[in-house]
Amino acid sequence: RTRELEHAQRHLSDIIEYSPAAITLKDVTGQFIVVNRKFSDLFAHAQEQLIGKTAADLFPADAAQHQQTEDERVIQQSAATKIEEKHCHITDAKSCHMEKETKTFIVVRFPLRGADNAIYGVGTVMTDISERKRAETERKKL
Repeated sequence: RTRELEHAQRHLSDIIEYSPAAITLKDVTGQFIVVNRKFSDLFAHAQEQLIGKTAADLFPADAAQHQQTEDERVIQQSAATKIEEKHCHITDAKSCHMEKETKTFIVVRFPLRGADNAIYGVGTVMTDISERKRAETERKKL
């Protein structure tokens, strides 16, 4: 039985880690408790550097505030949300370079619940749709 649980846990960890989507789990205070490789790569920080940080520690003020507002909406409504968001290339100085590598994502946020059904955080799955958006823009120009 223990071996089965270990295998199941390993499979779930692999799904999160190797997903082509950026995946994060934050606690109710907004601190990252899990970030996958894709999220780490997108925002140019090592995974270890992101754990325990908040959006305010990593992103420009307006982007951090947007994330906090959206996370709070998920917690208050106790329901998932799905929106399109633009994210820019972030430097170490939390500077945002929109002209450099602006990406568009479909962002799904959802409440995380413990065994007692109480919400303990927010999960986020970000799917990069930048190429599709560029193609749509090109088609509109024709």
